[in-house]
Amino acid sequence: MNTVTTMPHRLPLVGHGLPLLRRPLRFVTSLRGRGDVVRIHLGRLPVYVVTTPELTHRVLTGAAGEFTRDDVADAVRAMFGRALATLAGEEHLRRRRLVAPAMRAARIRQHVPTMARLADQRVRSWRDGDRVAVDTELFELSLATLATTLLGAGIGPTAVAEIRRWLPVALAEIPRRLLLPRRLRQLPTTANRRFATAAFRLRQVFHPVVTQRRAAGPGDGNLLSALLFEAGLSDDEAVDELVGLLVAGVDTPAAAVGWVMHELAAHPDFEARVHAEVDAMLGDGPLTADTVAGLRMTGLVITEALRKYPAWINLLQAATEADLGTVRLPPGSTVAVSPHLLHHDPEVFPRPGVFDADRSFAGSLPFSTGVRKCPGEPFALTEMAVQVAAITRRWRLRPAGPVRPVARGVVVHPHRLVMVARNR
Repeated sequence: MNTVTTMPHRLPLVGHGLPLLRRPLRFVTSLRGRGDVVRIHLGRLPVYVVTTPELTHRVLTGAAGEFTRDDVADAVRAMFGRALATLAGEEHLRRRRLVAPAMRAARIRQHVPTMARLADQRVRSWRDGDRVAVDTELFELSLATLATTLLGAGIGPTAVAEIRRWLPVALAEIPRRLLLPRRLRQLPTTANRRFATAAFRLRQVFHPVVTQRRAAGPGDGNLLSALLFEAGLSDDEAVDELVGLLVAGVDTPAAAVGWVMHELAAHPDFEARVHAEVDAMLGDGPLTADTVAGLRMTGLVITEALRKYPAWINLLQAATEADLGTVRLPPGSTVAVSPHLLHHDPEVFPRPGVFDADRSFAGSLPFSTGVRKCPGEPFALTEMAVQVAAITRRWRLRPAGPVRPVARGVVVHPHRLVMVARNR
């Protein structure tokens, strides 16, 4: 194996864990320029971070060898069970094939009227001059959208309250668990107990939903029906996937649309172009699958928000020898890719800290790629376009205070996104 640069300032016992937890975005971007592969330490565990687009692509597509997510799965098993995102190899491909039919474009199109109705109801409740907690509003809107379109069942106010309480707790603990050695995750610490409680309460939300759907029989083609009656998943397996969807289909889109609103307020030129497009395409008419598909500028600002604020780290374990260009790692090595590092590389994206919806997005990986590409990408992009269109056709949102990015889970969120709503 060729020499690999080791990140300096490694601390006894914790390695680089403290700066990675305290300032994750700053830490991963500081790896650039230190080599194509940089070794950091999580406790005593060496982790090899790839820092170039070429190596990132090799790892994610499988060209660098076969990778698993066994350590990630162990860290979050109490919450996700054996959901698709934690699986690897043949088991991952088999589950992916089972889930994929529910995410086909034709099925997504049929959900657009419901997405639009829920979004319109939400934004109509605002009043001119209101200080709107946009992050909270978007979280609740995305949760209602997921519940109604993908589950085929509404989630009652008690369940919503449970999710609102426990999902942030679980997400806050996930990075810490990913960065801790396995033996420390098993200790009865306050943090470990907090995560276990949050995971248990979130899973309890979905057990009755699955039981009711099973008893009712096949439904109208929603994802839960597909999981139970087409894919043939057990009730526990279906709960695993629903908890995974809770993060991918609620937390991630809500954060992305929040960033779109924040950036449009800071860039009136892009905001004006989005407003002109929405007015021309929608007028006073309803949001339909065809009109949403034609919102090109809206799609570009969403893509740029996903480029600027992507996931910050993804940990994998090499099941075979890992071929990282001039570096060869033995089986069992932990390899990390960072979409945030890649998306903020000035050689790939000039002026990466600047929001520019006119830039080229070649090399952007907001939904990963290869065998790890998120099967829910078409649904998420459609949902986000509907929500952005619903907001911008009625409102200009202006910041009510400073906003900073925070890493919650592996997603970068706008912290306390409060904005003032102004009628257009």
